[in-house]
Parts: sequence; structure tokens; C-alpha cells
Amino acid sequence: MMVIKDGLSGTTARVTSGNRLATSASTQDEETTEAISGNTYTGSARVTLTSDTESGVMYIKNDDSLPWVMSRLFVNTGASTGGAGDWTLKVKKAVTAGTLISAGSIVTPQNLNFGDAKQLTSTVLSGVEGSTVTDGVDVIDSLVPTDNTRVLIVNNPFIVEQGSSVTITVTPPTSNTSWDIQAGFVIYRLTGEG
Repeated sequence: MMVIKDGLSGTTARVTSGNRLATSASTQDEETTEAISGNTYTGSARVTLTSDTESGVMYIKNDDSLPWVMSRLFVNTGASTGGAGDWTLKVKKAVTAGTLISAGSIVTPQNLNFGDAKQLTSTVLSGVEGSTVTDGVDVIDSLVPTDNTRVLIVNNPFIVEQGSSVTITVTPPTSNTSWDIQAGFVIYRLTGEG
């Protein structure tokens, strides 16, 4: 006869009358599991763009010991003053240069487990009108048909390996003179415990 015991408490496992091991399970997605463990973070920044030229609005670099999954990336926009027509959203990888990186404002990502004080080991910067991004590779180059909208990229996550980065740039509609936008993300650390 074999007895299955918990190594810490000595409690034995229960077997049903049908000779099956009695167990219980909870099913949830990996992001929820990581959020419960205090490994899911969000960050955003608001920028006012006063021209119709490209500006780097957010830079997110993984300085962590683990890879990340960026499960959501978003840009919310108000109504443009003077602007008409389409605007452009770019998501870039491998950016290393430009005033967004050399002079951007620090953004501190917030833990989505409100009871957990852990911080994300990262470099997150927000730009201003005219912040430049002078290298990198365009991963997404999307023409958006209207201002006063929300662009949400979700359920097709970006994998952000250690040392890699995600950069968001925006080119406002033609003749824009004032346009409030917000760029942001949700990231979870890929601990492998989920």
C-alpha cells in the first residue's frame, strides 16, 4: 500500500470510493496569476503635441532579470486643434538614441496588485512635443483615420526580453497646433509560475 503525504504537514491525500485521488483546481489566465503575485504593472503619460511632426511619446525598457509580456498598449487622443485627417502611430523596437531617451521624463510603473509594493525594474520615459527617436525598427506603422479616439493593441502581446525596449511615436494630423494624447501599457513579468 502506498500513502501520499504532504511533506510539510504530514496530511494524507484523500481517495474517492471510485479509487480516484481527490483534488481541487482553480483555472485562470497567466496575466491574472502574475497580477495576484504582484508581477503585473501599468504606466501611462499625457503629452500635448503642438505641431504635425513626429514625436516620441513613450519609451519602455526591460532592465529586469526576467522577460515581460506587454499584454496591452494604448494611445488615447483628444480632439486636435487645427488638425485634419489621419494621424500615425508607430511602435518601434531596438531604439537607443534620440531626445526621448536622453531627456525624457521618468514614469514609474504601478503594481496592479494594490496590496503589493514591488516595483518593476525598468526604464520608462515620456516625451514632449518634438522628442526625437533617431534609430530603431518599426514593428507597427499604423495610419489612424481620426483624432479624438482610442487605439488599443491587446491579446497579441509583445514579448519584451531582458535589455530590449518598446517605443511609441505619434505623428499628429496635418496642421495640428494642440493635441492632448495619452500613451500607456500593461506589462507582466514572465515568472513561469502562472
